[in-house]
Amino acid sequence: MAIEEPSVIAACSAIAKLISEKGNGFTCHSTPPVMIAQIEIVEIKDMKNAEYKLKINKKKIIEHANLSCQSMVARGGGVEDLRFRKLSDSIIVVELLVNV
Repeated sequence: MAIEEPSVIAACSAIAKLISEKGNGFTCHSTPPVMIAQIEIVEIKDMKNAEYKLKINKKKIIEHANLSCQSMVARGGGVEDLRFRKLSDSIIVVELLVNV
């Protein structure tokens, strides 16, 4: 939780103390630190060809994208995957999954 409101922090602290004394404590989990970067490609004339090119060049696109975040890559993150979805007959949204 990230918050700066003092009354919320005080309330959470009071409840946490109560649970730690009378309950079973806390368990928590988090999702992987993955951000989605989106690129919208518009005015596509040949959708099948665009989809094919994205599929066969997936590795190259990821490698090229990682050139822009080399410090993340050096720490084990960076662009890990690419997926895309067709929004209409002439629009594709490409999503780069970035481990931040």
